[in-house]
Amino acid sequence: MYLAKHIGRYGKPIIVPKIRTMYPGAEDDLERIVKENGLSRDDKPNDDSRIIPSRRWLRKIFFDEIPQIPYNLILKRNFRLVGVRSKSTGYWENYHEQHKKRCLNSPYYAGFLGVHRYNPNRTGVQNERRYLAEHKVTNKKYLQRINSNGEKHISKNQINPNHFRSFLIDLKYAFVIIANILSGKTKGG
Repeated sequence: MYLAKHIGRYGKPIIVPKIRTMYPGAEDDLERIVKENGLSRDDKPNDDSRIIPSRRWLRKIFFDEIPQIPYNLILKRNFRLVGVRSKSTGYWENYHEQHKKRCLNSPYYAGFLGVHRYNPNRTGVQNERRYLAEHKVTNKKYLQRINSNGEKHISKNQINPNHFRSFLIDLKYAFVIIANILSGKTKGG
């Protein structure tokens, strides 16, 4: 097991525990591997030589991610069940600045079930954009309704009536992502 350093919501550093499936120091080699082999549609490096061959099966069934459930979802509460997957600094260097800013400043960033696995026929970035857009529409309708009622301030404790709609969006994504993983439509590391 090891503790990966990722960028969390609003750019804050977070710790993500994982079962080691790569050689020690693999994060330092990410930039070179991506330059040489490029990224797959899942936003994973093609032909990733950093993976320990005897542990590749752990990545295929996503077993290396299990320690994140008790630590990030329950104890620290810095992950959502569904959302844009948190990434290391090295990974973010491969993304357009606008997409990086859109993700990091979203309350729907840092999810255990990464929405990049939603539709295998789209790239990870396309899936992430679609997910964030669905939530943005829900929240925009809420803000427009508040403004039309003449309220000028939204308190932190005010309940968003579209919260249930956001929950349904996440539920839809969760079912599809889990089905894609179980059916093999999306592959691990």
